[in-house]
Amino acid sequence: MEICRHCGGDIKDYGGYKNKLNSRGLNLTDVWHDISPVRHSKYKTRESNELPLKLMERIISMASEEGDVVFDPFGGSGTTYIVSEILKRRWIGSEIGPIDSIIKRFEDIDFHRDQIKEIQAKKNILFTDEMKKIRRKNGHWLPETLETAKKNKSKKLTNK
Repeated sequence: MEICRHCGGDIKDYGGYKNKLNSRGLNLTDVWHDISPVRHSKYKTRESNELPLKLMERIISMASEEGDVVFDPFGGSGTTYIVSEILKRRWIGSEIGPIDSIIKRFEDIDFHRDQIKEIQAKKNILFTDEMKKIRRKNGHWLPETLETAKKNKSKKLTNK
């Protein structure tokens, strides 16, 4: 769910239907605000345009299954290849430029594997534990508070 990373507040208003939200997460929209360009030197392994691991993890996870073949004719920094390898896809690719950075990425595959694990740990949940703490601190709703409110409302109706 899209929430402010500072205060934990809702970015989108669900029109009073928050109690009907799936506590395991929301459907993915066609606009992804949670993907940012690779700018930090810790994650950027090449001078040219590099796709974020999160972007390629999402695309490859949605568009293929383990054992499928992923084809990328423009290898660039090798993001597609490294994510495909980690997600147990077979892959084919080419690159007309230097491939030293792609080779280096495969030498550092454990670093990328850890990043993918972190990305996947945050999938299919409405709020991470960190965001739950922020939301509690600032008095925002959580699935548990909605469930409690729903039960209280139900009790009031049956008592009438």
